[in-house]
Amino acid sequence: MPQRSKKRKPKKLPVNPFLSKPFLKCSKKDLVCYLPPGVERSGGIITGPANQWDTDPDKRRDSELCNRIWKETGATVRVCWYDIGSSAVDKDGVRRPHMMIRPVYDYAKTMKFERLHFVGYSGGAMLGSSQLVFYPPRPDDPPVKTLVLIAPYVAQGLDKAHSNAAFFSDRINARTRLIWGTDDPKAKLGAQVWKEHNANADTQKYTGEHDFCKSGQFENIVRMVTEWLPKASAIKRPKAHRIGSRKHARNTLT
Repeated sequence: MPQRSKKRKPKKLPVNPFLSKPFLKCSKKDLVCYLPPGVERSGGIITGPANQWDTDPDKRRDSELCNRIWKETGATVRVCWYDIGSSAVDKDGVRRPHMMIRPVYDYAKTMKFERLHFVGYSGGAMLGSSQLVFYPPRPDDPPVKTLVLIAPYVAQGLDKAHSNAAFFSDRINARTRLIWGTDDPKAKLGAQVWKEHNANADTQKYTGEHDFCKSGQFENIVRMVTEWLPKASAIKRPKAHRIGSRKHARNTLT
């Protein structure tokens, strides 16, 4: 009797920490993780995206930003979702976020990405920075090369779990750029305190409020983000970039 062929076991992937879209695939070496704005809730919890992805102008702003990063850097771009709590205040008066970033490290390692880059806006900037402070990559994880924080409320107090990273920014090894609006004092404070603890960080400002899109600064923010990514890593701009699907093409916001 003929022998039955053994069924191959499917490859087990780590927990997928990303939204299903946009999944903008390009470079096999560099993964950009975008952390969209979120909402802080009682009990030290932060959740994002704040609403369903791409169902209102704010979300189109975020998806278009991801699309531009993808097209102008040649990196693969994925969007992180999050619903993260925090610990009690410790004896030093510090409140730590619960861990959410290690599944991202595991995913990048399994998919054989060589470098990670984080771009966070508003609540996403708060979450991404605090996660890197308290849960840095392990020795066998892909290194985080770049951190871009847009409108970062990261100096609100040691007891604020998701917005205290600026006080520990000396722990961050990634090249960091903080972008803040002239009418957004909390973000300006975050950039100043971060710079006090980590002189290597770069700060940029734009004219306007927390929502850079409403301030007419979308193109300016795109420039600040995309120019930092190639300088901070080995991402190469493709000579001729082929967009794999029309569904990712979007009208440019102004």
